[in-house]
Amino acid sequence: MAALNTSVALGTPRHSRNEVFGNILTFGAGKEGQLGHGEPLTARQLQPKKIEELSNQHFRQVSCGYHHTAVVMNTGEAYTFGSNQFGQLGQGDVDPAGATSVPRLVKISDPVIAISCGWKHTAAVTDQGHVFTWGSDEYCRLGQGEPSAGTSDTFSPRGPGPGVLGSVPTPRDAGDGA
Repeated sequence: MAALNTSVALGTPRHSRNEVFGNILTFGAGKEGQLGHGEPLTARQLQPKKIEELSNQHFRQVSCGYHHTAVVMNTGEAYTFGSNQFGQLGQGDVDPAGATSVPRLVKISDPVIAISCGWKHTAAVTDQGHVFTWGSDEYCRLGQGEPSAGTSDTFSPRGPGPGVLGSVPTPRDAGDGA
């Protein structure tokens, strides 16, 4: 019997539920595109609805931020959707008035094993143990050192590098505990 991939991710003010068969269901507030259902944007999705763009694929994790969502596939690809006001989608741009309502691939050099959405930012860990962060750097929440002149937001995944988060131990690095 194949392993079941079931989990629940809670974000304010919407939720995600992952089905056994590789489908991701989202419901709740969706006016920023954070449900991943495409156009038209809905103020509220009252019943769980499948994200068609990612249906019948194997995924590892879903994370819900305030107005954006991220998904990690078993292949190591990461997808984001929702508000991109602060660059929290990691797409290399920012759109204060717009939203991406369908999942878009985030370009990271190594396979992603974990992802976490914050309020206006996102962080990912790769299979090499590297940490990438992007979005709002308010209060230095990206961990990338001093904010640069002008804007302090980062619109594309950044790291590792000198003065940047670098690497974290991965389960692979921990060994078998012997």
